[in-house]
Amino acid sequence: MDGTTGSAIAATAVCRACEELLGRVEGEWPGGDAHRALERLRERVDGLLARASVAASRACAQGPALEVRCLGPTRLTAGGAVIAPPRRSRLVFQYLIAHRRRPVPRDVLLEAFWPGSSPRAARNSLNVAITLLRRAFRPVYGDCPIVVFRDEAYGLDPGLDVWVDHEEFAALAREGDLLRRSGDLAEAVSAYRRADALYGGPLFEEEPYEDWIVTARREVEGDHLDVLGHLGDCLATLGDHEASAEAYRRILVAEPHRDDVRRLIAERYQALGRPGLATRLTHLRTSRKPHVIAA
Repeated sequence: MDGTTGSAIAATAVCRACEELLGRVEGEWPGGDAHRALERLRERVDGLLARASVAASRACAQGPALEVRCLGPTRLTAGGAVIAPPRRSRLVFQYLIAHRRRPVPRDVLLEAFWPGSSPRAARNSLNVAITLLRRAFRPVYGDCPIVVFRDEAYGLDPGLDVWVDHEEFAALAREGDLLRRSGDLAEAVSAYRRADALYGGPLFEEEPYEDWIVTARREVEGDHLDVLGHLGDCLATLGDHEASAEAYRRILVAEPHRDDVRRLIAERYQALGRPGLATRLTHLRTSRKPHVIAA
């Protein structure tokens, strides 16, 4: 073991001890010397983590791939193990996953999760959440810190291999769009169907009230409806009117007011030689709960 590796391991051990201490600190401190001591301790912890980052990233790279399911209930798995951090820690992790293309400034996290707290209390709470998050991952990843703090911002360790269902869904949707525009409709259908199969439900489904999630969820739901619409269009052009009507019907379940989609379904029934169903569907009044049309 060389001196650098030994120092990194020692620093990691010290950081763990410091994290355990910070994990017991919540809410307001009395101020004065106690608060200054805590701030100095945090600065030392951040410095030690930065010095140990090379060895820690190596540990992350050697660990199993992390699979993150965001569409529907959140599920974190790695190496066959389910990882279940406490709720507040999971929320911080969800935010980092949703914004993982660049580090998230600490102040952004403080404002997102503790907007009504004093700066000191919010920072204490964030440190506790990060500590408990790392602890939840430790049985699988050992010395990999999972979350790193550099230049006043948090992000996932760059050595960590992460697969995210929403990112795969978005990539497949883009692939389908490119294929559709190039005229390769059969391959576009394949890409759209694979994207649709990944859509297990609303983004971070178990969190219906977090403002930032609600905003992101609406965007993802819109993207899924676009996938269904493009899928229906491609299938109609290819002559698979039954499957096209099914794709359109699923849009109508989510958005019963869509008369344009209702007309598209009616056109598919006309093409299938079912004018009666087409007429019924065209004349149905929109309602909060859409009518079910038997095929």
